[in-house]
Amino acid sequence: MALDGRQGALSPTLVLYNISRFIVGLGTFGIGWTAGQLGLVGTAYLIRDWRYLQMTISLVTLPIIAMWWFLPESPRWLLTKNRVQEADRELQRAASMNKLPNLDISAIVRAMEKKAERDPKRTANLTDLLRGRKLRRYTLTWWCVYFSHRLLYFHLSFASALLGGDIFVNYAIVQSMELPAKALSMVAVRYFRRRATLITCFVIGAASFLFALAFPRDSIVAKVATSAVSMLFMSSALDMMNVYAAEVFPTVLRTVGVGSAYMASRVGSTAAPFLASIGSVTPYGIMQATVGSIQCLVAVALLFMPETLHRPLPDTLQDAEESSKCVATAVISPSTPIFKKDSAITHSEGDVSGAEAKNSVAETERM
Repeated sequence: MALDGRQGALSPTLVLYNISRFIVGLGTFGIGWTAGQLGLVGTAYLIRDWRYLQMTISLVTLPIIAMWWFLPESPRWLLTKNRVQEADRELQRAASMNKLPNLDISAIVRAMEKKAERDPKRTANLTDLLRGRKLRRYTLTWWCVYFSHRLLYFHLSFASALLGGDIFVNYAIVQSMELPAKALSMVAVRYFRRRATLITCFVIGAASFLFALAFPRDSIVAKVATSAVSMLFMSSALDMMNVYAAEVFPTVLRTVGVGSAYMASRVGSTAAPFLASIGSVTPYGIMQATVGSIQCLVAVALLFMPETLHRPLPDTLQDAEESSKCVATAVISPSTPIFKKDSAITHSEGDVSGAEAKNSVAETERM
């Protein structure tokens, strides 16, 4: 990120600059994005030359290289590569952090190995997202969700400089809404249902965006306030989307499914800068009403998505198609004993290795 950011400052052409910014964008995520957006306001205020600004904000990413030696690897990926000892170590560390000292790693490994023996050895690909009826519906819905979210999210960011008044103050106010949004989303992901929470965020975000039409064009305070509220809920929606989408797609297609959804989101973010231009040549309110209506339609589409809170993740394509059947009848919490010989758990895959392994796997899925 640092090297490509520096390269962007030295780029002689727009094409090379866009390539460097693309690579930098691959490394941005989460609350670090919010902190960076707020830091950018002060930095841009102090450094007005864009080349020096580009160089400065790129150099601060150099320490990220050290994270290579500290970030844990995915236990699921390690098991697929037959690196059982490393997966065992990562699972033990995750169990310790989640206060689950009695987690039987061997039971988890046995269950996953037996399930892998039954499943086809063919590697899943992008076309598998559109094969099954349910999985196809899930995929198309998530593409629309990510596209519409990024369309409004980035429009709120870009348009904050066009609301009138001080562009630095406007941008800081709108972007600062992401900080409480991160706190709200962390609580929501832990305790609230995915579908209802995400629909609520989309509806309130769209309503706040549309509410700006009730004020005159020159009402700067009202426009900034409605944009800030809309950003609050759209930013909260992003975190819930990332968790929800990963829980809907089966393990064999999780990376491909979420990655394709992010590809759709980039189409929305690419179109977002043009919304202000469209709004300037169309009657007042047409652009806002169109974008707000898209968000409401997406909220309706989310009504047909499965709820995933406290439910085992689908592993195979068959699991995704039978998602309504792959639901545990008992909700496992950290206070629930991990092994109960008479535990009543029903699952469409049957008793792969007993209720003990099933309970362990379900608990690990939620860590």
